[in-house]
Amino acid sequence: MPLRHNCIRLLAVALVLLSSAAQAKREDAARLDLPANATLTHLAQQREQIEVAIKDADAYGELRASDRKQMRASLDSIAGQIEAAGSLGELAEGDRKALMAQQDAVNSVLETAYGDSRIVCKREKEIGSNFRRSVCMSVAQRRRMSGQAQQFSQPQS
Repeated sequence: MPLRHNCIRLLAVALVLLSSAAQAKREDAARLDLPANATLTHLAQQREQIEVAIKDADAYGELRASDRKQMRASLDSIAGQIEAAGSLGELAEGDRKALMAQQDAVNSVLETAYGDSRIVCKREKEIGSNFRRSVCMSVAQRRRMSGQAQQFSQPQS
């Protein structure tokens, strides 16, 4: 009997570790984080990581096409500026600040889409029944449904 309890404990610990590893993977959003002396190589590596990340429909399903286009345009602009100067460190102070503002804009788009794509499950009571069921939706889907419900409930003039 003690052997069986040890196996069950080991299985429980393994499940906890696997679920926490999967959760840790989900919590890491893609970011553009250029070092002070960044070159085109640095940018290309990070851009590739971002492109791979946004292909994940679970993590970035709420990334709008317009935001994706804006983000890629910002990355192209950053690449052009770094290419012209040779590296980020060789840019003039004003140009460097503008580039950092573009980096912040890219990160803002990524963080917003990542947060809006997060799936949240809630137990909701079924209409006409005492049973509850799990309803899972992204944060953005819940926000849209809430907005539609508010529009519907407002009196028409």
